[in-house]
Amino acid sequence: MDIRLIAFDLDGTLLGEGGCVLESNSRALRAAEEKGIRLVLNSGRNFEKVREFGEVFGISPAICSLNGARVDLSPEGPTVYRLFYREDCARELCRVIERSGLYFNVDTPGHTYLGNIEAGRSLPVFFYQLESGVPKDFERVEDPQRLWTEGMAQVYKFSAYGLAHDPRFQPICEAARELGLTIIRSNSSNIEIMWPGASKGDGLRRIAQALEIPRESVMAFGDNINDLSMLEYAGFPVAMENGENEVKEIARAVAPHHAQGGVGQFLWKNVLGEAM
Repeated sequence: MDIRLIAFDLDGTLLGEGGCVLESNSRALRAAEEKGIRLVLNSGRNFEKVREFGEVFGISPAICSLNGARVDLSPEGPTVYRLFYREDCARELCRVIERSGLYFNVDTPGHTYLGNIEAGRSLPVFFYQLESGVPKDFERVEDPQRLWTEGMAQVYKFSAYGLAHDPRFQPICEAARELGLTIIRSNSSNIEIMWPGASKGDGLRRIAQALEIPRESVMAFGDNINDLSMLEYAGFPVAMENGENEVKEIARAVAPHHAQGGVGQFLWKNVLGEAM
């Protein structure tokens, strides 16, 4: 295989259980980079957090963050793409989400604003977000007044969190569809709402084109529905054993379970051609 660019989802794919970094995967990524293969971390997380993961893995990847709303060719730049909400639409959607009573996040450059905080305190994701640490050059804002006075100007993404298949998602999705926005899910207890044109696949395409690497030389690993566009773009899509059936259906291969370092195992066997 002539693989020159490899993209990785994080949660459920490159990371182990509980979001831990597996040294077996780190070794494989560093070996791929040493062979001249370009790497991409492709995530719904903000740029600053994804950049930190690159540092922990010991690599210098291109970064597709916020589900493709921001695209950087390396942790130091350049930033080749940013896609923001129109402010009036951001305010309209934010009112709907706020009225739902669901805990939510609003991602902007260098800040994530938290909304309906009390509703989040019973959710595991709330404590995970607080305990996962605040990246450098980044601020987590818990002040609702600041959300409305400064947080609506450059919105990348809205995320709302509730119970599995929470009925309170429905009016938010209806409002988002009326505004022509893009709705994705990474699991049954959240929704992420993007401005049209932002997707993991579009972000990967922008990186591949900037690096002049053809699709047939692009590999991508993913596990969930929000990875479909990325896998559809890649010439060699790889699903995780723990992945959704829809993901496996479009994959050319299936890697072992993410908790077992499946990405690293697959790379050593099929791309690096060496023993672990």
